[in-house]
Amino acid sequence: MSSQLPKPISTSSPPALQPIVARRICPFTGKKSNRANKISFSAHKTKKLQFVNLQYKRVCWEAGKRFLKLSIENDREKRN
Repeated sequence: MSSQLPKPISTSSPPALQPIVARRICPFTGKKSNRANKISFSAHKTKKLQFVNLQYKRVCWEAGKRFLKLSIENDREKRN
């Protein structure tokens, strides 16, 4: 006669979901944020990020017969 014990209730909570954050990277040039120093009047240096200047541009996709909205680096947009 083997008596089976009930399974213990797990007290651990499920893993917390992390928010999905789109990174600021140009899909065409691959440029991404630059880590730089922010220098105060007293010459104290703290870290800051210099982001890529991404702008949304409507591009015609002829195969799909519609427009697409792409985030393109502003420098790349001016060259085309």
